[in-house]
Amino acid sequence: MAHNMNLVVIDKWLAEERWSLEEVGSTIPAVFHLDAPNLVPLYLNYFGRNSYDLSNAELQVIGEDFHKLYIHSNTLQNVFPRVKQFFERKDFSDIFCEMVKIWYPLEKEYKLCLLTTKLSRINDGLVSITQPIEEIEGLAVKTQRLLREERFVVSNYHRFNHLTDREKQIIGLLANGMNGPAIANQLFLSKHTVQQHRKNINRKLGIHSFVELLKYAQAFGVV
Repeated sequence: MAHNMNLVVIDKWLAEERWSLEEVGSTIPAVFHLDAPNLVPLYLNYFGRNSYDLSNAELQVIGEDFHKLYIHSNTLQNVFPRVKQFFERKDFSDIFCEMVKIWYPLEKEYKLCLLTTKLSRINDGLVSITQPIEEIEGLAVKTQRLLREERFVVSNYHRFNHLTDREKQIIGLLANGMNGPAIANQLFLSKHTVQQHRKNINRKLGIHSFVELLKYAQAFGVV
C-alpha cells in the first residue's frame, strides 16, 4: 500500500477489515492516528509513537490531557472548533485539511504540521494523518495533488463502488500493463468475457481512455 493512500480508501479498508490499524499505520511515514469524537487520539502508529515519545498504553492513560500536553493553544482555540464542526456534519465522504501546531518532546519544540482527517467508520470518531511541514517535499505541489486525489475519490466513490469485484480486479490488471488475452488466461475467462467486462467498466465509470482508467486504479488502490 502506498504511503500516500488517501483516507477515504484507508477508512473503507479498515471498515471492511481488509487491513488492521497496525498494517495501515506501518505503511505511512507520518503520524497516523485514530481519534475519539472529542478529538483525543486512541491509537498512534509506530511513526507517531516515536514522534510523540508516547506508547499507546500511555496514550490511554493521559486521555484528554493529550490536548494540553501536545496541542498548541492557538490550534486548540482556532482549529479544533472547526474540526468539531466538521465532525458534527457526519459526512463520511468529506475530508478536512488544516495547519496545526504539535509538540514534539524529543526536539522540545512545536512543529507546524498538515492535518488531514475524515470521519471513521470503525469507531464513530476520526481517522487522521499529521505530518510536519518541514518533512513534506514540495509542499505546495504535493498538497494540491493530494487534495485533487481526495476530491476525485470523494466525487467518484459511489461510481467506483458500483463495480463488481471482478471488474475491480480487471482494472488492476489492466493498470499493471496486462492486455485482454493475458487477463483472460490468468483469470480462466474467455476473451469475449474479458472484453464485456471492459465495456461494462467503461460504461459504469464513464471513461474512454487508458489514462482515465489508470487514474481510477491509482486513486482507489487497485494497482
